[in-house]
Amino acid sequence: MGPDGDIKDDVLNMAFRNSCLNWVPAKGAPKIEPKNRVGCYGAHDTEYLDSVLANGDIEKDVPYPGAEELTKIGGTGCTRTFLSDKVTGQDKEKTLRYWVIIPTAEAWKVKTNNGYRHSDRLIYCFVGKADGSKLTEPLLKN
Repeated sequence: MGPDGDIKDDVLNMAFRNSCLNWVPAKGAPKIEPKNRVGCYGAHDTEYLDSVLANGDIEKDVPYPGAEELTKIGGTGCTRTFLSDKVTGQDKEKTLRYWVIIPTAEAWKVKTNNGYRHSDRLIYCFVGKADGSKLTEPLLKN
């Protein structure tokens, strides 16, 4: 995710823990709008599974670790949550899938805006049905 990525900047600004969304993380995915957030007991595409902080020095210039390393970090964290008892479902390894969204090198860079320094160092995890059909109940326990 980033200005030079498959998913552009700020598309995830409306995603919060335990959010149920009519939105799928895919190349060219639109920004998550308030209308995409829906109740978890109605039809929805995905749920916000978790996030992993790849580097806590968000105000410091730190070398980009590379897509492979970030995917490994995110994959480990997302897998841990997915396999935990926080995610419900029978045979979830076969019936569900999850996405790991990492920042691009451009998003990783520190920027200054209105006197604040920031960078994107979060890795996002979303979960949905493996066959692409809609979920109708929450997958995540509160």
